Amino acid sequence: MVGLVENPETLFENAGDTYAGLNDEIPNVTADARPGSLLLVRVPELEIDVIAGFHVGTTKVQARFEYRGIRYWLTVTDPVVKAEFQPRGIGAYNLGVCLVCISLAMPFNPNGGQVYYRYKLVAGVIRLA
Repeated sequence: MVGLVENPETLFENAGDTYAGLNDEIPNVTADARPGSLLLVRVPELEIDVIAGFHVGTTKVQARFEYRGIRYWLTVTDPVVKAEFQPRGIGAYNLGVCLVCISLAMPFNPNGGQVYYRYKLVAGVIRLA
């Protein structure tokens, strides 16, 4: 599996942040210029955070980690991770060293303007610790 791990300078381009994310937004035009929409990287310490969702009474699962000195807070879509941590309620859970599959979501136009964005998501987590 080690041969499948990538080591890019950044996780795609760090072009912006959403209301609850950090370095989780990339312009669609930049994403479309890339050869792919998935990355598998090793992170030295992965924290899973269950945080308040956008709607009252909801929660969302977020991965927080540092990669090459840059902090990321990305929404988790991995169904196994969500099923394990969301029922625990709001809190932070350290998983240690992990492989993380980062994917780009479909284009989204949050403000109805000309610029479409794609969001970085954690599609998969492989625990190594």
